[in-house]
Amino acid sequence: MDASAYRTSYRKTIGLAAVALVVAAIGAIGLVQGEVSILRWVLSGIAALLAAFAAAVVAGGLFCLRREANQERGIGWMPRPNVRNRSARESAVRRAIRVGDRVEVRSAEEIMATLDAAGTLEALPFMPEMLAYCGKRFSVSNRADKILDMIDKTGLRRMRRAAFLDDVRCDGSAHDGCQQGCRIIWKTSWLRRVQPGSPEPEPGADTTAFGAQLQPFVRRSDSEDREEPLYRCQATELLAASTRMHHWDPRAELRALATGNVRLGDFVLVLSMRAFNFVQELRGGSRYPAYTPSCRGKTPQERLDLYPGEWVEVKSLREIEATLGAEGRNRGMRFDREMVRYCGGRYRVRSRVDRLIDEKTGRMLVLRNPCIVLEGVETPGEFLRFNPQREFPYWREIWLRRVSERSN
Repeated sequence: MDASAYRTSYRKTIGLAAVALVVAAIGAIGLVQGEVSILRWVLSGIAALLAAFAAAVVAGGLFCLRREANQERGIGWMPRPNVRNRSARESAVRRAIRVGDRVEVRSAEEIMATLDAAGTLEALPFMPEMLAYCGKRFSVSNRADKILDMIDKTGLRRMRRAAFLDDVRCDGSAHDGCQQGCRIIWKTSWLRRVQPGSPEPEPGADTTAFGAQLQPFVRRSDSEDREEPLYRCQATELLAASTRMHHWDPRAELRALATGNVRLGDFVLVLSMRAFNFVQELRGGSRYPAYTPSCRGKTPQERLDLYPGEWVEVKSLREIEATLGAEGRNRGMRFDREMVRYCGGRYRVRSRVDRLIDEKTGRMLVLRNPCIVLEGVETPGEFLRFNPQREFPYWREIWLRRVSERSN
């Protein structure tokens, strides 16, 4: 479908919502101006709620139209970093770690004392790769209040007492070079808050002995007699380390606002876009962002042999549509809605990924078609209830083109 068709559909929904807004607002005002009665106040309240919902749909639709127009011109939109500055006094009196806090990873000895016989705390493993960060300081970028279940594909699940630090990711060094680059989840018991301006800690003690203690937990116990090892890491244990969260539970969104994972303005904007998409679905229109896979038969492939440090440009959404088959996939890899925002932008290649651990089985997968990770390109969770994981989306080389340098 052409982009103009999407925009026409969006404008119709915006127009209908605008009419509904005017009618509901007039109704709410008229009802409260008549004879005072409980029924009138109830009806006025309902009309006011409808007006508020219609206003959210209009606002969300206008923002979607703006993004769609920018995307057509090759202008993407990067997620804004969520940086919060707080006074030392506020940081000192608050009990729970929040976004923006400066924290120090506790010593290996302190952390090992929190682990059970399986090397976990509340079923979340402390991996050997994490020892390198002991004694170092970081900022809390997100509270890990929820995670996406990639094992049983049940959606989002609740996490407790956990956080993400800056862009601290697993390098796979203890897991035979897994290249997935997952963000490391830190239990708050492994962290201590530090006052701004406090002196940096002394270099940490040698952690070699602790690494040897953790190494037996890198592989699953039931894989000892197998020719092919089965690995165990945070990604493979997230199902056990989290609890069920109902998809209709509004606390999933409110918790993201309360913990500081999302700004109030972004919170309102995303909910407005969600209201707009809800009405679009009721009308049978396309949700935003919309794209239509147009490839018939086997999806095409292109090899650029990209390497880290090279600059690339993400192709336009219409060019990528031509490479996508059923369910928006190219050679089994899905082009996600969270990736649309980067179309037309230029980024540096961070890495090539050709081996990673399968979260469900623990097997090391060797990819026949390597994928690309781009620097600074993450999934912000805008269309996944503010999921804070911000993992790397994987890019097929056919979705990219090599360029000589970054655009000004």
